[in-house]
Amino acid sequence: MRTIPRSTRSVLTAYAFAVVTVALADDQWFPFTPRGGSLEPGVIGMADWLEKPAGARGGVRMRGDEFIFEDGTPVKFWGANLQFTDCMPDKGLGERMARRFAKYGLNAIRLHKIMEPDWAGFGDRNDSTRFDAAKLDRFDHFTAALKSNGIYYGISWVFHHSIRPGDRDKVIAYDEIKAQKGETSRVLVFIAEDVQNLRIQMLVNLLMHTNPYTRVTYAHDPAVNFVEFQNEDSIFFYTFNGFDDLKTLPTYKKLFIKRYSEWLRRKYGSHEALVKAWSTNAMNAFAVKDEHLDRNNIMPTGNPWMFSPEGLAQGTSRGIRARLLDNAQFLYEVQKEFYDRFTKAVRATGYKGPLVGSCWTTPAGLPSYYNLLTDYQVGVIDRHNYFGGQDGYSPHTGPFKNITHLDKPGSGLLSFGLHQAVDRPFQLSEWNTVFPDQWALESPTLVAAYGIGLQGWDASYQFTASARDTMWDIVA
Repeated sequence: MRTIPRSTRSVLTAYAFAVVTVALADDQWFPFTPRGGSLEPGVIGMADWLEKPAGARGGVRMRGDEFIFEDGTPVKFWGANLQFTDCMPDKGLGERMARRFAKYGLNAIRLHKIMEPDWAGFGDRNDSTRFDAAKLDRFDHFTAALKSNGIYYGISWVFHHSIRPGDRDKVIAYDEIKAQKGETSRVLVFIAEDVQNLRIQMLVNLLMHTNPYTRVTYAHDPAVNFVEFQNEDSIFFYTFNGFDDLKTLPTYKKLFIKRYSEWLRRKYGSHEALVKAWSTNAMNAFAVKDEHLDRNNIMPTGNPWMFSPEGLAQGTSRGIRARLLDNAQFLYEVQKEFYDRFTKAVRATGYKGPLVGSCWTTPAGLPSYYNLLTDYQVGVIDRHNYFGGQDGYSPHTGPFKNITHLDKPGSGLLSFGLHQAVDRPFQLSEWNTVFPDQWALESPTLVAAYGIGLQGWDASYQFTASARDTMWDIVA
């Protein structure tokens, strides 16, 4: 049972969070026990606000700093996330979910983390580039239900990816990756072209799949309002820190060090010119202690803090600032090359809509600007943010942040608007005020009024809706 003060009755929204029992000895509170099961419009129904089907005005496109339909009509998206097999519910449930989203006025859903096997999605257990037919059929049916109810959907297809037996011939060091629990989503996704090619093929295969319920491929479905390359990661984020994962990946480590050395040779021409530009003190600054350009063993650092204002100040005192600046430029170019290849492959499927490189931030300063630049070069600027409450995904005994945005203007969810870029749409594709912060109901209003309204953001996807009763279910 959630309890709501009588004074707030008039501002209750359609957001019904997880049912929680709150014991308060205060006669200003009363029980609020929503049932939430009816699909009838009632007094708050907004399904008739949505044009049906999604895509009736043509696909979604970018025009400067806004989204438009192909006929030129501007559009903003107000939506939620779904993840894992919640994106492929049983068909009857999927139809009810789509109708419920429409009832509450959602015109977009971010379909998130859908291509791992078993409980995590419709991926095949043996081969990353193949799909489980039954789960894919449910996914097809659900996306068709969203479309028919006037709801657009974004494809945020992967976060963690585990390599599978049928992928052995697709990568150059399968056994090394398996020794690292098969995970490709940290360092490898940014530095290993064979792993990148595998990832690209996974998404391309989905985009080329014809949905039997809509009779078009996902690449040509005008209800798809964005395609994302990589969730919550960057070559400038701490998942890349210090190449820790490469200790068990000697083949990829050697290849990446060689790639950096060749980049330096193209820039400087010789080892002597490199030393002159960097200084003698800058050589052997990291793990490799016999560095020489002719040996192709100049070691890049992956620690993004080294490129932050504090890191560069330290680098100046150590005499390695010039080296760090080259290192940062190299990492930027590596990430850009990955995104460029990804973009080319996705466009080759016929998809013409908005693209998202990633949706993550980095340490301040140079890493943030380089990361923002690669996102800008791909398309939409997308970020994630959470505020208050507890860490993690489930309630537990312990302290939590019971705070309101109004105590610190410009903080929390609104702070990431500082990543907006001229001439690009901006969306917050994951956000929430985290349980059990009592001020959670302020956030949808703030995101709508200050983010989308005042600051001109173009899309919001609250995390997360669900096909089950969970603490994250924002449209229970």
